[in-house]
Amino acid sequence: MPFGPTHELIKTIANWGVNSYYSTIVICHPNHVPKSGPVIFATNHWNMTVDPTIVSTKMPHGRQVHYWAKSSLFNNPIVRYVLLDAGNIPVYRNSKNHQLLFQGTFDVLKLGECIALFPEGTSYTEPKIMQIKDGLAWTALGFAKNLRLTGSKLSGQPETAAGLSKAPGPVKDVQVVVCGLSYTHKTRYRSSVQVEFSSPLTLEQPIIDQFMTEGQEKIAIRTFMQQIETRLKQVTINSEDWETLWCVWIIREMIWQDGLGPLQHYRHNMQLLVNLFSLKEGLSPIILNLRTNLLKYHHLLASVDSTHLLFSCTFPHSNSRYRLAIQLGRCLVRWPFFSIPALFHIPVYFGSYIGSGLQPTESESTDQNHIVLGLFSGLFFVPIYVYLLTRSLLAQQSEINWISRLVAASLSLTVVVLIHIIHDGLVDTNFEAWKRLRLCWKLKENGLNQLWDARKCCEEGWKELREELKNSNDTLLNNLIEGHEIMHELIEVDEEEVGLETKKNE
Repeated sequence: MPFGPTHELIKTIANWGVNSYYSTIVICHPNHVPKSGPVIFATNHWNMTVDPTIVSTKMPHGRQVHYWAKSSLFNNPIVRYVLLDAGNIPVYRNSKNHQLLFQGTFDVLKLGECIALFPEGTSYTEPKIMQIKDGLAWTALGFAKNLRLTGSKLSGQPETAAGLSKAPGPVKDVQVVVCGLSYTHKTRYRSSVQVEFSSPLTLEQPIIDQFMTEGQEKIAIRTFMQQIETRLKQVTINSEDWETLWCVWIIREMIWQDGLGPLQHYRHNMQLLVNLFSLKEGLSPIILNLRTNLLKYHHLLASVDSTHLLFSCTFPHSNSRYRLAIQLGRCLVRWPFFSIPALFHIPVYFGSYIGSGLQPTESESTDQNHIVLGLFSGLFFVPIYVYLLTRSLLAQQSEINWISRLVAASLSLTVVVLIHIIHDGLVDTNFEAWKRLRLCWKLKENGLNQLWDARKCCEEGWKELREELKNSNDTLLNNLIEGHEIMHELIEVDEEEVGLETKKNE
């Protein structure tokens, strides 16, 4: 199924959006993605349309990814053209015949292409993987069955098989690669994302034989889905409750100066901490007491929309009672250099602000609304900025021809692009300064003592726990709590397996 120019256009615009919204996106184990052949990507779905956007724009080896779309969406000829040109596969959900249901998918896979599916079925906000549906297993095993029954035969449909009745080359069995998306804070502007790929999962012949045996299909489906669920949990952060995650978020900001640590190990480190602080039988009294203090501290921080890292950087000592004046002075020094890029981006800020209020109770939709409305608000004003700058450049010229118009328009577009690049380079430090100033204004003198006392209790409890853990033989955990980057050999990660895609934070 060919990808048309619509796919590249959407992918380019989407890439602009995620690169502007997130400060860093790190890709782990890109070598686990096959460079050729049919692949099904099984991805967790915790952030609405942002999930497929990141999967598509950050896919290793330049592999392009298809997605499913309900067949009813293809009824309108214009929408149909856009969806097909972008690489979407029509799925006839009302059909009880799985071979017909997945016909377009089988065509795409026989042509050696990739599709991404979300086994959870819907996007949600929970501290762990809550459900795994069997659609992916039916697809993978159904393809294996179809391949053995029909060989390289295609449907001949122009939409999915490019009008071919047979695959032009040898057809391989499909491989399943599980992709975990770990957001450091999925509702926060300029947060980060870790994308982690599992090693490819190949269907074994016994499970294929079982699936092709009448009456044994569902047993094979359950067996394969258990494998998928296990791998999906291995590349995502899973906690039994929110309280444990809230504790871990504070602890990670106590361990690392940036509050995150090495992003290529983010999911692994977070899961270690989750396992440490999870409620279980025989849990150390020190951890139980620290959990209680951390939860109290978390609620106090949440009441002023802050984090431990932000509060500690803003109020490092209990005698820092004049921080409002200090932070205001710092902002007045920084903001003049940031004012022009910021003014150009007011439409983006306004669009994102409107987006944040559309579905305030659904955190899985927050980033999506921020990015979409902010992105399109900004794109809408680009031609306006180019037009105004072009007019100002041509205002001093007595004779204006098409060459001068073209040169002026090109210069204007270059200026707009440069302003955007400068904005992205300066936004992190200025946004952080704004958050600190806002926190100082919120607190002033009220609530500071409570927060200082709560922080002190947590820091003392964490120090006590560290001393206890030092006596343990858990090398990984001790390296982690000391704030050191975990040795690659200890977690079986080679430098060649970690690909970084970052945007510099000034």
